[in-house]
Amino acid sequence: SFSLPASPSIHSTCGHSAEPHMAPKKAAGGAGADKADKPVCVVLLCGLPGSGKSTLRHKLVKNGWAYVSQDEMQTSDACEKALVKALKNGQSCVVDRCNVTPSERRLWMQHANRAVEKGVVKGVDLHYEAVWMATPPEVCKERARARSGHETLSPEKADEVIDSFCRGMKPPERSGQEPYDGVHIVVSAEDVDLVVQRFANPAKVDTNIQLDPPAKAFAAAAVAAAAATAAATTEAEDAEADTAVDLPAQAHAGAQTAAAAEVRAGSAEVFIIRHGERADRANNRDDGWIDDPPLTKEGRQTAKSAGAALRSLASLPWAPAVYSSPYYRCLQTANELAAELGLPVRVEPGLSELCIQRIFDQQPCLRGPDEALASALQRVEVDTSVAPTLSAPPQWPEEARHANVRVLHTARALIARHPGQAVCLICHSHSLVEITRHLPKTGGGAIGSQAGYCAMSHIAMNGQLLRGLDVSYIKHADLRMGAAPGSALAPETSAGNWMHGWQWQSSDSAQTRDPIDALLDMDLDEVLTLYSSFMRLFSRGTSDKQQEWRVGWASRCPTLRKKLQQARASGLFDIELASKAP
Repeated sequence: SFSLPASPSIHSTCGHSAEPHMAPKKAAGGAGADKADKPVCVVLLCGLPGSGKSTLRHKLVKNGWAYVSQDEMQTSDACEKALVKALKNGQSCVVDRCNVTPSERRLWMQHANRAVEKGVVKGVDLHYEAVWMATPPEVCKERARARSGHETLSPEKADEVIDSFCRGMKPPERSGQEPYDGVHIVVSAEDVDLVVQRFANPAKVDTNIQLDPPAKAFAAAAVAAAAATAAATTEAEDAEADTAVDLPAQAHAGAQTAAAAEVRAGSAEVFIIRHGERADRANNRDDGWIDDPPLTKEGRQTAKSAGAALRSLASLPWAPAVYSSPYYRCLQTANELAAELGLPVRVEPGLSELCIQRIFDQQPCLRGPDEALASALQRVEVDTSVAPTLSAPPQWPEEARHANVRVLHTARALIARHPGQAVCLICHSHSLVEITRHLPKTGGGAIGSQAGYCAMSHIAMNGQLLRGLDVSYIKHADLRMGAAPGSALAPETSAGNWMHGWQWQSSDSAQTRDPIDALLDMDLDEVLTLYSSFMRLFSRGTSDKQQEWRVGWASRCPTLRKKLQQARASGLFDIELASKAP
């Protein structure tokens, strides 16, 4: 008989789900799903063009599987008929199509279920599995450009088409909407062989074939994608002349360093989370702080559950601290969440609330750092061993476009600090939405604008958006496990302290402040606005080179610092300061 898996397999999530199985209704008068029904499996192959779907499909067809291929069959109607024909004959079927979105994958389930409901297909017990070909986009492009005579994709259009597929791409996962018996992530040739072994017999899936769970597989895929992207970047740089921003003593090595910084900045796993439920909006309680209300009891509990849920979601080791906006509701959220992860909390003013006239009628009045930290951080300690990206919250009134730049600058700078680690940012709805829309390399463009309390976005190390403004992850929290092993204690060393108004004072503040550090403490767009000569030079660079500068600015890369020192020595910034003097 067709046996269902009870444990993970092939980078997979398998077994009986808490969600209801989307089993089709039986036609009137037909037999129920009993032993008389023949088990039939529909396997959905998913992935970008050039990811290896058709190669895998050919291997399964040799084992006796029926198949659907839109490349070969051309029309959706022909594909649906081929699927129904296979099911009528009692054959398991593999669907070879990109299937990069949930709606595309659900369509094939609907076709099969409808055929059973209408009695067109009889005497079968349907099961669904998904195979995600996690081949890096750069590798897919290279393969697609190299092949000729493909039914639907010409080499000239390969990059454009694959980039379009990347936007909105979301890997399959078991849920009520996609009730798979198993989801399998293919990263290597060895994984392909294991999938073929699992599905060697179309009448009986071999559930003993087991490998790593999806989180580990996606981490491996992210490493491969980062390597492929870095290789593509190097190749492009070798082929093109350097057209970097024209600053004094500009060297080609600077562009390479900035490009490397960009790879490093995109090589962390990122979790962005909105704070928990506000007490002022839930029960009209602000504790006398109109601009800085606390969480409700339920809000704190939800934050605790969010932290417990994150323990099983990260595929990389956690960065040494959780980063939080200085607003009290975020600090309380960070307290619960960081405690579950066994981490201290670092305060980051760059993640502050949108400080515009529509929200505030004056500079927001926040609790003082001493009071806020002592009251909010009951389960963890504050970590002051590293200076924040921005040394103070934004000044009112802030323009919306400047706020957008601020939160993205902050997120990129924090990610650049922690390559190969999982970074957690606790912020506000605006920051969550803005970062989710613009930080991912794929999947963020179509994100909505509404984020619930403790909503979370998850960006993989390769820049792919895995979850966007999601709250469903919280229901998977297991608080019985207790907080993660580790220490929520902060390092004993301190780089400075928080003063009144959440102003950061460095431990070496008595010494003369390095003018380049002062520049880098500012947002790049703010510096461009202040120094028109610098703006003119910056504008001469291509968009790619300007982006390299933005990443280098956020990560304070040494080569960029050297260029700024040379520019300052040439009088570039001094001239502007003199012209602005009264």
